[in-house]
Amino acid sequence: MASVLAAAPMVTGFPQVSSPAQAHPVKSHVRKVGFVKSSVAALRAERNATRSAASTPGAQDPITTARAAAVTPVQDVAGAVTLVGVTWPKGATSAKAEYQIRTLSGATWSQWQSLGVLDGGPDSTKAASATTGTEPYVITSASKYEVRSLTTDANVPTAATVQVVDPGTSSADNAQQAPGAAAPGAAVAATSKPAINTRAQWGADESLMTWTPSYGNIQVGFVHHTVDTNGYTAAQVPAMIRAIYFYHSQTLGWGDIGYNFLIDRFGGIWEGRSGGMDKPVIGGQTYGYNSVSMGVAAIGNFDIAPVPQAVTDAFKQIFAWKFSLAGIPATGASPELAPNGTPLQRVAGHRDAYATACPGQYLYAKLPEIRDGVAALMSAPAAFPHTRLAGADRYGTAVAISQSAFQPQSPGSAVTVASGANFPDALAAGPVAAAQGGPLLLVPQDGALPTTVSTELTRLKPSSVNIAGGTAAVSSLVESKLPGFGAGTVFRRAGQDRYETAAALAGITNGGLGKTVFIATGASFPDALGGSAAAGRLGGALLLTDRLVLPAATASALSSGNPTKVVILGGTAVIDPAILTQVHALLPSTGVERWSGADRYATAASISSNTYPLGATTAYLASGENYPDAMAGAPVAARAGAPLLLTGRDCVPASTRAELTRLGATNIVVLGGTSAVSEAAANLTAC
Repeated sequence: MASVLAAAPMVTGFPQVSSPAQAHPVKSHVRKVGFVKSSVAALRAERNATRSAASTPGAQDPITTARAAAVTPVQDVAGAVTLVGVTWPKGATSAKAEYQIRTLSGATWSQWQSLGVLDGGPDSTKAASATTGTEPYVITSASKYEVRSLTTDANVPTAATVQVVDPGTSSADNAQQAPGAAAPGAAVAATSKPAINTRAQWGADESLMTWTPSYGNIQVGFVHHTVDTNGYTAAQVPAMIRAIYFYHSQTLGWGDIGYNFLIDRFGGIWEGRSGGMDKPVIGGQTYGYNSVSMGVAAIGNFDIAPVPQAVTDAFKQIFAWKFSLAGIPATGASPELAPNGTPLQRVAGHRDAYATACPGQYLYAKLPEIRDGVAALMSAPAAFPHTRLAGADRYGTAVAISQSAFQPQSPGSAVTVASGANFPDALAAGPVAAAQGGPLLLVPQDGALPTTVSTELTRLKPSSVNIAGGTAAVSSLVESKLPGFGAGTVFRRAGQDRYETAAALAGITNGGLGKTVFIATGASFPDALGGSAAAGRLGGALLLTDRLVLPAATASALSSGNPTKVVILGGTAVIDPAILTQVHALLPSTGVERWSGADRYATAASISSNTYPLGATTAYLASGENYPDAMAGAPVAARAGAPLLLTGRDCVPASTRAELTRLGATNIVVLGGTSAVSEAAANLTAC
């Protein structure tokens, strides 16, 4: 198992996110080949005898010290890609046994290549397999191969069997792949998600995936190599990964491929273990450390070959992204200890945690450069371009947001207006505006309309206007001014309190009560902001609740709407579990979920990740300390297919930064002036 990262000039720009190819999954096939006992003298003297490749300079050839040997009959390579490994029941062979493979290309036999013994696989004894074996060796450019067993014991092991995997062919083998790692100086955002080919793009047969994904806490990134051939083509990579997948998941009984990610010699990055690329998926790549690490393997043997620069750059990018998500640095000691009791470095070689040559002498020598390169990427300022939509005050900002997305209204469409002075009646207005296909403008509670708002209403020429809330929120005087801007009809959507008003507004979301309904606390605004944008995007509605008791108006709206899903926004400190119980009682066949985080920023990030699991190119960023800008931005974010995230005035919380990274956003739209979101926060300065 392997990896390399070299230090390189800092690069900034846009992240790339691959789109899953429509490649069909492929059934792999396996056959077994037995060893035939042979004399060591005969192997040394045979006409086509070749030496062993030295894993370290001056290392002794195992054939010179062997006392017993066995060899397979020479085997034909059946297809463009063939995987060979040796397996045996755990405890059935001596530690003195060594297995080697050599291949025939043209008329020339290669040197014997040692097959290292695996230490990967699940950490838990419950998930562990009864079978172990060697690292798999993938053959891509040879016509024949043979495998031999050598030992310094008197007899060779009899329980070992050669496993030969044919990964089949797939449309994935000729599909367009995500580009390889960018060269130094190219445009790649500092800690953004690099281009990654998905499992679908290498033709994974998901029926082989019997492992239930589980999640840990990444503290270390292990560098591996697969100890395969180095001369493969780009078209052969998907089949090579399928073969490794079958060997790990079926032959060894691990249930899935062990590596979290793989990198081909062209710098292409490939999704490995299932469970979510952006999540701390527990792999099967470094035994005893899987729950606290991630493992990335370079496809090839870097004990005998130097590392291509593209591979170096790819390792740098994948580690920088994953470490950024995990919130750990690239350099220095981790809290995890190596077997000798010394702390493991954040970027470590496989050999640092196990007696193995992995990741090979050439890769291991690169580890200092890897650490420096990843650290430099992670410390570079994020290069997300941003657009600021702002006015002189909250009313002007809402107008700027409207102008960014809406042209004069077509017949039948509406403008929604809400109070810019108080939040309760306004919270549920965002999904209404999104459903009506128009903006959400803010108005004062009483008195004259701000000039900016009057001008915008004149430009829009709305066919109708929906007022969110009663006269305590938007006075009759303000209402009387609205028809003068071309609105044929003005509707007031209000109730006796904030809960009834939210229910009345939800009733005009064009069927939103029958889709996904979000429930937020009516006591404060933060959780409703991100939920408003999500409800608008999903065609749903937003209702309000007390902390302990579901208000009658909210319960009535839920019962009449019969939504397909209900989402509770925020943690138990704002909405008690009793509310979930009451919703279940009202809607026994409807799924109820809670989307929450440790604070308002993390809750907005949770709403984003659940609404946009595949990412989004644009994200809206608004103050989490006040409501007007975010509320006015909700229908525009919904229209753009973008999440609405929250930030502090002068810095961006870790949860927001991590979600922006996960999304792969290449464009940030900042809502409000610098008094709400400073330039430092707009440039994603971390808190």
